[in-house]
Amino acid sequence: AGNITAQGASFDSLTTHDATVSGSLFASLIEAEDGLTVNLGTTSNATDSANTKFSVLANNEEVAAIDASGSGKLRKLIIADAKEATTSGVVGNPIDPTVTSNATAGTAVIPAGETMLIIENSNVTPGSLVYITPTSDTGNNVLFVKQKVEQSETQTGSFTVALSKKHNADVTFNWWIIN
Repeated sequence: AGNITAQGASFDSLTTHDATVSGSLFASLIEAEDGLTVNLGTTSNATDSANTKFSVLANNEEVAAIDASGSGKLRKLIIADAKEATTSGVVGNPIDPTVTSNATAGTAVIPAGETMLIIENSNVTPGSLVYITPTSDTGNNVLFVKQKVEQSETQTGSFTVALSKKHNADVTFNWWIIN
């Protein structure tokens, strides 16, 4: 749907089974009909694996790379659902300590005097790993994931974060769901 220029000749289209580009290939879009495979070739040792890589550059700086061993590096990693994520939980009603979020990571608060918080989240599956990290003093109480409930047609997915005993101050924490 665009023009192809090679060695001064211009074409409206090009159809080929195999093509080799020995210089640079400039394109604003590469679209694959049946998936896209990048073959990094064969490597004989770990050093070759680390040096043979697929890189993504922005402003001539590497921002992402996958080497031949499958290891990846990203300058910045954002884990979120494609749909817009709701804000994470700040509890305003200690009688019903439940918040709802569709994000895969967030921040929440267990209010002073409470021992648990339920975070309703449709991303929770039986294999989900839920990581929590306290970001305030817990008063030497253990902060832990007490329960996970899988999202289904009849129930909302959720996980419960609890303290081993009541604390006289709010306990804030970060959470992260990995599937």
